[in-house]
This record gives sequence, structure tokens and C-alpha cells, in this order.
Amino acid sequence: VTLAYGKFLTAVINFLMMAFVLFLIVKAFNRGGFLIKKEEEVEEEATTKVCPYCKSEIDIEASRCPMCTSQLEEKMAEQ
Repeated sequence: VTLAYGKFLTAVINFLMMAFVLFLIVKAFNRGGFLIKKEEEVEEEATTKVCPYCKSEIDIEASRCPMCTSQLEEKMAEQ
């Protein structure tokens, strides 16, 4: 019975090299994806604002705060 440890070591080294290359590829794709998302987020318009009374985040078109039910003065002046 002979032990073919040379083939085993070759298979282990090949596996580790392929795993490292795939890791670098996935890492590059993830880094590139985050850069694109950050640019898109910067370009978007604001869709929320802060209630001046309770400081909760509400829709920008709201005339009343859903948390504290206070009337917002900006909408009152526009109407």
C-alpha cells in the first residue's frame, strides 16, 4: 500500500489558491457595489423631515405628525 501524499498536497494547494482568488473577486465586486450605492443615495431627494415638536422622522408632505399629532406650520402657510 502506497500513500499518494503528493497528489493530496497538490489538491490542497490548488484548492487554497482557487479559494483565495474567488475571495479577491468577491471582495472586489462588493467594494464596487458599495461605491455605486453611495453615489445613488447622494443624488436622491429628501423624502422625510423632522417634526419640530417631537423630533421624529416623518414624510416630507405630512401636514400632521403621526407621532405627536401636532399640525406642522409649513403646510399651514402653504394652504
